[in-house]
Amino acid sequence: MDIHRSLIRRCKEGDLQAFDQLIQQIEQSLYRICYGYTYDKEEALDVLQEVYIKLFRFIDRYDEKLPFLPWAKQVAVRTCLNYYRDKKKHDHLSLDTIQEDGRSLLHQLAGVYGSNWDNQLAEHDLLTRCLLLLPDIYRLEITMRYMDEMSYQEISQILGKPVGTVKSDIYRARRLLMDAMRRYGWMEA
Repeated sequence: MDIHRSLIRRCKEGDLQAFDQLIQQIEQSLYRICYGYTYDKEEALDVLQEVYIKLFRFIDRYDEKLPFLPWAKQVAVRTCLNYYRDKKKHDHLSLDTIQEDGRSLLHQLAGVYGSNWDNQLAEHDLLTRCLLLLPDIYRLEITMRYMDEMSYQEISQILGKPVGTVKSDIYRARRLLMDAMRRYGWMEA
């Protein structure tokens, strides 16, 4: 995506029309990050609004020698991470947490959807629920990799983590999901 430097300069000068043009060019990428983090349309839009505010407030800090989209994605990722940390809206639950009825969350999900899925919607819904149970950083990284189709290097740059750590995190997240699905007969061993 080629964002002209003149548009960035106009944004730095406070030009709201230029900022609207800029947002139109990058909003899909930023929304995918926010949605991949929250898996809820309304929450994703709320977080996206915070991202827009931060981009507008801090665009003067952007180094025009660097590509703009990775910088904007980094702002989005950090906003997503802070969203739950600041609001404490999301408690992490283990897939194996035993509920009041004596069953684990995965066992309950298996009971809802059955061990043989007949339609992809049920699979998608279950995968979404399982992803929501992952630690925030795993969910964010796996979403960036597979939904936003970002390279390990891009994720590394945005999160400020070594590439090896990003690869390990994504591997662990995939493993947690696959192991849980195998345990309950949703995937072949």
